[in-house]
Amino acid sequence: MRSHLRKLDGYPRTLEEFRIRTRNGGFLSLVGMILILILSIRETYHFSKKEAKEEVHVDSTVHDRLDIHMDITFPSITCSTIALKAVDATGESQSESLPYIFKLPLDINSVANGPALHQTTQDDTILTHNQLQHVLKNSDLPKETPKAPLNTKCGTCYSDAIDACCDSCDQVRQHFLIRGWPFHIDRFWQCNGGIHPLSSETGCQIFGKIEVNKAKGSFHFAPTLKTTDAFALFFGIGSTGKYNISHTIHKLWFGDVAPNEATMVMSRIDSRKDLYPPLPLSNRRVVIENDSIVQYYVKVISTRVDLLNGTTITFTQYSANEHVRETTRGSLPSLHLFYDTPPLLLRFQENEKPWGHLLTNICALIGGTITLVGFVDNILHRNKVKLF
Repeated sequence: MRSHLRKLDGYPRTLEEFRIRTRNGGFLSLVGMILILILSIRETYHFSKKEAKEEVHVDSTVHDRLDIHMDITFPSITCSTIALKAVDATGESQSESLPYIFKLPLDINSVANGPALHQTTQDDTILTHNQLQHVLKNSDLPKETPKAPLNTKCGTCYSDAIDACCDSCDQVRQHFLIRGWPFHIDRFWQCNGGIHPLSSETGCQIFGKIEVNKAKGSFHFAPTLKTTDAFALFFGIGSTGKYNISHTIHKLWFGDVAPNEATMVMSRIDSRKDLYPPLPLSNRRVVIENDSIVQYYVKVISTRVDLLNGTTITFTQYSANEHVRETTRGSLPSLHLFYDTPPLLLRFQENEKPWGHLLTNICALIGGTITLVGFVDNILHRNKVKLF
């Protein structure tokens, strides 16, 4: 039995006296060991990096509803003279989606000087001068009345909670977080050394969400038809024609999963940083000099992540293009966002790499390195080339 096993030996040994050890061989052996160590570390590093499997499918959920979350500030337009309106691809108004939209009045320093109020479903928008003249003709243009001074004994919480008092920055933050409202620390006098805002309102922050059909549609911000301040509307655009649509988009995202949650999920299943890029319209500031119509064209792609534990998370990504043009004769300044949801679904599957894959690669690079070093040593030996 032992003699048969000896015949199967694929690694026959030569006698020690017949072996020739050279400086070239020692140097190449050292280089080979260093090369094997470097390649093994590199292979282990790539094995430890997470990489998801990507697929593109047809989205069969196009008839679902889609939430659009926004937080936009108009520093030169009062809340009483601007409204949001959402329409679908057929031009039909989706007024039922507006109860979750709030308006927060701001002073010239962008500090809140009043409570955040709901936008009513009756608010409509004015997009042409003919509509504007009709509104002004049927309004008695009441004189502007100064705002009542703020109650300094009980700090406002900027909501419809009458009995709530917010005298510190933490109280305002907690009040907003409970309601899911965006909190900007530089927007409230409680967070700015107790300096109360100016009494005159010059800007407006509009935030909240709208729920629309998951199809092509749009929403826009424009002068409101049901204004409560016809005086401001008249002197804002009725006489001078000026309606500064300058704005800052703090946040704009689609779906139920917030961007920070989507980023955490993607970083868990894949190490590539560009797999979930930052939202293109977040923290975007646009300053308009002349009366203009600002248009954003957005493509929204549904993304689904399948985790190994069976959990499925669905969120959205989008791309955006901007177009600004001056108002033509008969049109009024406004901000439009046109969105489209192609029937595509980008799917990511969490991928667990087998340990056998790592062992196979390490064995392959060890064998390949030894063979290559031996080949170089034979060439140098036959040509009698000495490295040292």
